[in-house]
Amino acid sequence: MTEQPRPYVNTLIELGVTTDIETFMTLPDEKRSIIIDHISEDVDIWRLQEWKFESDYSFPSGHMLFAAMSAIFWAPILLLNAHYKLASTIIIWATSVGISRIWLGMHRLEDLYASIFIAFILCLTIPTCARYIYNNHIKSIIKCSHYMINQ
Repeated sequence: MTEQPRPYVNTLIELGVTTDIETFMTLPDEKRSIIIDHISEDVDIWRLQEWKFESDYSFPSGHMLFAAMSAIFWAPILLLNAHYKLASTIIIWATSVGISRIWLGMHRLEDLYASIFIAFILCLTIPTCARYIYNNHIKSIIKCSHYMINQ
C-alpha cells in the first residue's frame, strides 16, 4: 500500500526513457540513475539531482512529516508566548517544504496529507505516552533508587 512510485516516474515515461513504472522501480539504483541522465536536457538540474538521490517510493513524505511535526509542536508554544513572527516563520517554512516536494516531482498531495495526518497523531500521542511512562515506571524507578541509596 505504501509502495507508491514517485511522480517523476510518469515524466520519465512521457519522455520515453522508460516503458512503465514497474520496470523502472525494479531496476537497481545505478541503472535508474543512467536512465535519469538521458533527460538532462529536458529537466532542470535541481529536479535531476533529487530524482537520482531519491529513487525509492514516495508515500508518505519523510520531509513533510518532519516539517509538519516541527510546526505542529512549536507553533502553538510560540503563539502562546506571543512569538508571532517566529511561529509564522515555522509555519511558512513547513508549507514551503511541502510545496518544494511537489515542485521537485518527489510527492503527490496525498503523500503530504498523509504525512501531516501522521504528524498530528504523533504529536497527540507522544506526550500522552511519555506522561504514562513517567507516572507508571520512571517514578517507581526513582523511588527504588532513593530507597536503595538510603539503605
